[in-house]
Amino acid sequence: MESLLYESAALASTGQSVLIKDFTAFLPHLEITPYSEEASAVAQKIKEFSYSNTEPTRDDIIPAVNLCTDFLFDFPAYRAVLEHTKGHADVYFYYFPSGHRN
Repeated sequence: MESLLYESAALASTGQSVLIKDFTAFLPHLEITPYSEEASAVAQKIKEFSYSNTEPTRDDIIPAVNLCTDFLFDFPAYRAVLEHTKGHADVYFYYFPSGHRN
């Protein structure tokens, strides 16, 4: 829920909640060619995972906040762990789910 700061900034600057329409914006951390068929397919999967079978709206901010948290914090932490596993020492990665997922 760290991305509530992002939501708060959106509310302060625009007066509206975050509305995510472009899910390809969440692909830069992945090694996928922008604007490719693969990028479109992955963006669709991100949308389906975050919003299930519904269209994003400003009324339901929790999926947007969760997606931004994944993008800004969770995925970079996971990538760092993967890089550290390339060394010779043991690596421990603890994940504490918040229970706020859909």
